[in-house]
Amino acid sequence: MRIYVDADACPVTRIVEDIAEKYMVPCTLLCDVNHVLRSDYSEVKIVDQGRDSVDFALIALLKEGDLCVTQDYGVASLALTKKAYAIHQSGKRYTEENIDELLERRFLTQKARRSKSKVHLKGPAKRTPEDDKRFADAFERLLRDTLHVKDCITTYTGIRFDPLYPDMELFRIEDIAHALSLICRGNGHVKTFYSVGQHCIACAREAEQRGYSNRVILAALLHDASECYMSDVPSPFKRHLSEYIKSEERMLDLIYTRYLGSTLTPDEFERVNSIDKTMLYYDLKELLNDTMPGEAPDVKVEPDHRVRAFDEVEREYLEIFYKYEQMF
Repeated sequence: MRIYVDADACPVTRIVEDIAEKYMVPCTLLCDVNHVLRSDYSEVKIVDQGRDSVDFALIALLKEGDLCVTQDYGVASLALTKKAYAIHQSGKRYTEENIDELLERRFLTQKARRSKSKVHLKGPAKRTPEDDKRFADAFERLLRDTLHVKDCITTYTGIRFDPLYPDMELFRIEDIAHALSLICRGNGHVKTFYSVGQHCIACAREAEQRGYSNRVILAALLHDASECYMSDVPSPFKRHLSEYIKSEERMLDLIYTRYLGSTLTPDEFERVNSIDKTMLYYDLKELLNDTMPGEAPDVKVEPDHRVRAFDEVEREYLEIFYKYEQMF
């Protein structure tokens, strides 16, 4: 395969080249004579000046299985008809499912611009480092998919999921509820089996009784959901794994964004963290005959450390989720 970039004023050219070089995929940058491009890695093709000249040249070169980076929906549509892959500089992947809607949106925008009435259309917002990071993650994920890189897990519902480059559209609450009901708390060093799912349910019930918002209740239920995809590491060891911690935080932020609409505010995070630490105190006491320093924290709901059937925990987890998810 080869990567083709519509490089006229493209803000992600350097990102594309870095990732292409990382995976040793050849890359071609296309621009017209009004732009000067130089690259130590990519082939640079300069075409004659003219409206859509770069677009026509790119499509002519593109073959089945290639990948192109373009902000032009028309070029993306033609790429898909050639069974190539296409991605926007925002990180949005063009697919057979969304291309018709995007083309219609472009048509309506152009129609509005041609209208004689005074229509004020805002231009694109100034690009941010977050935009670049979003594109880099999406582009690398797409490239890995096309290269069939096998660093994926298969989830309970059959999703092929890459924990290093998580796609929040692939999160399934059924996977989370099922996996957490089967993962043991405390790395297995407990008197009797007590699942991460049970712990999350206890945290959500405590948030309910404390009168916290629906967002905090749902966040309490989801606060260990990253373990569904990347398991957990004992705290004394985790402190030395900086990359794991970053990946875990990013995964959880994506889970919150997927199900809550955004990451937690500092106040919401503090409330969830407080409940988590409270439950940890009682988990250690009941399951390991261990104690944490200080007095026993107050709880509104006494934690239930009974051994419970996996499917029973899974059902209760889902019941709580659907109860509060519909309120957003």
